Amino acid sequence: MNKEQAQKEREALIDRIAELDKIIAEPAKTKEQRFWQIVNSITSVKVDKVKYPNSTFFFAGDMLLFEYNTKRQFLWCSYVYFLAIFEKEFGMEYTATRDLAKGMVEEHFKCKGVSPMTALHITNGLVEEHFKCKG
Repeated sequence: MNKEQAQKEREALIDRIAELDKIIAEPAKTKEQRFWQIVNSITSVKVDKVKYPNSTFFFAGDMLLFEYNTKRQFLWCSYVYFLAIFEKEFGMEYTATRDLAKGMVEEHFKCKGVSPMTALHITNGLVEEHFKCKG
């Protein structure tokens, strides 16, 4: 990593910290409102049909939030930027958070049979780097 890349990464982290500070300062929300707040933080949707032919990636800045795999019908959710938030703010365990995400996706996106998960996923750092290099 060179100095310019380090500066860009630092700026992205500062922006993310500002976003998190804003979230922390906001009044309490319901689980459903918090879910939509996270979904609404998505700034880009990326695909690479050569390297990841069945996947669509959802980013907030350079941070990977979700991956939807059409072939396996799973929705990967970032632990740090999704699951840990529900653990910390609502005391929810993995299965309760997974069930919340599944219900919201089914209800609002009409995607029946989608299975949210955090395991069995390619390293999100590799995906983040891959799309940084592409663009």
